[in-house]
Amino acid sequence: MPERSFEPRKQPRQERSRKMRDRILDAAFRVLSEEGALGFTTTRVAEEARISVGSLYQYFPNKHALVIALHRDAIRRGLAHVESVLDDPGLQPREKIAGLAAWFFATESTEVRELGPLFDDVNVFLQRGDDGPAGHLADDVGNDMCGRFTRFVEETSRQPAADAAFGAELLMTTLEAVGKSIAARPLTAEERRRWALSTAAMLCDYLKI
Repeated sequence: MPERSFEPRKQPRQERSRKMRDRILDAAFRVLSEEGALGFTTTRVAEEARISVGSLYQYFPNKHALVIALHRDAIRRGLAHVESVLDDPGLQPREKIAGLAAWFFATESTEVRELGPLFDDVNVFLQRGDDGPAGHLADDVGNDMCGRFTRFVEETSRQPAADAAFGAELLMTTLEAVGKSIAARPLTAEERRRWALSTAAMLCDYLKI
């Protein structure tokens, strides 16, 4: 029986191990996308990756560890996307925030639909205290993203530079809170986009961007 832990069993250091980890996570993503949370099991992921369950357990102790690894990878890709948008010289500042809001709201809705039930299971275990303090899933990535948004606000806002850090935190917190709330509602893509663009416009007006 796999242990109840949400951390990978080993961090791949060699190229072969990194490829095996990526192979497992690619298979996990396909199973989630095609079969949903109910069909997501370590046995099914191992079958999709064409490896034994024992080989999978060498990297991930259970399906919850797989979900968290997928989520962490998504956060890292999110940071790369945010940086690419904020660094795009072809977009005006307000266009950048509007584009990021629309992207985040759509991404959040997809993640809630595909991973939501499994994250509910993870939260139940964490609330019981079975695995000790969970901490933030990606504090380092979160700090990098906050720093990048702070520079963006410093460069584009007409507010005092001393308020840039607060402005960046307000921007990130509002997009996350509203995005998660909207993701839980049965909205159409157009309705979700309207919420995103309206939220972005409100933030830009407040930050004087």
